Amino acid sequence: MLVVFIFNIYERFEYMYSFVLDGVTTDVMNQITKGVMEANADFSKGYFTSPAFYLSLLAIAIFIVAWIFLNKGKKKLIETTTVKYPNESERIMFIRVTTIILKIICIVAVIATILGFHGIRISIFMLLLLFFIIVCTLAGQDALKDCIAGTLIFVNRYFTIGDVIKYDNVEGKVIKMTLFVTRVQDLLTEDIITVSNRMISSARVISHFTAINIGLPYDLPANQAHQALKETCEEIKKIDGIEDCIYRGTNDFGDSAILYQIGIYTAPEKKYALRRAALMKIQDGLDKAGIAIPLQQLEVHIK
Repeated sequence: MLVVFIFNIYERFEYMYSFVLDGVTTDVMNQITKGVMEANADFSKGYFTSPAFYLSLLAIAIFIVAWIFLNKGKKKLIETTTVKYPNESERIMFIRVTTIILKIICIVAVIATILGFHGIRISIFMLLLLFFIIVCTLAGQDALKDCIAGTLIFVNRYFTIGDVIKYDNVEGKVIKMTLFVTRVQDLLTEDIITVSNRMISSARVISHFTAINIGLPYDLPANQAHQALKETCEEIKKIDGIEDCIYRGTNDFGDSAILYQIGIYTAPEKKYALRRAALMKIQDGLDKAGIAIPLQQLEVHIK
């Protein structure tokens, strides 16, 4: 019955990929048909006592041992790599990708071996095709999509552990990466967010620059505003954690105020705390210069 089951699976794959197999499967199908007929004949002679049956069991046992060995080997390598290279997640992802490829090879090998025991010979081309079919079949599953996305993140170095990224409306620090998911700690709430790699591959890395817009009255002389904000920049530079501070001048003309911009450079994971510290310095600097921060005004016309 095992051979009949494998034969049915092969028929389905042959139907799904007939455009690839057209013109090359006739001989192969003849061999499979012959092998299945011989196997069915063995059932009447005592198939479960035949060499093919026991050899198939041996192949399956070896496959299970190899599978367990790969899982334990992967775990051991990841533990060793984590200790030696704690900040190099790329090495861990490479181990995971290699393990998955070896597992697929094991699946193809055990199928080909069992078919061979039953008189069904598969060419190198068919082995490669079977490998391709397994990969394509698994590609429809979310897990493999995550695996592929994780591999692309690893190969192209989109981001790595320690980077601050923005995904949807969340800005957070990457604290862990696996082949399937990425864990991010929200900078505002410190919540741990787990996102599948197929979803997070479009995330962008946050730079060290943060812009702060300050609205000042229209009737305030421009040179007075520039001078006050330049002096404030010098005070902001003294804040512990601020890498640099630059005054960028007039940024926009708002409805009720002229918007001036100051830029600060900080470690991305500390941007919100240091931005609040910079705002306090800006408020103190404007108070010292005698400049009031205008309220937003709304004009209402009643007929």
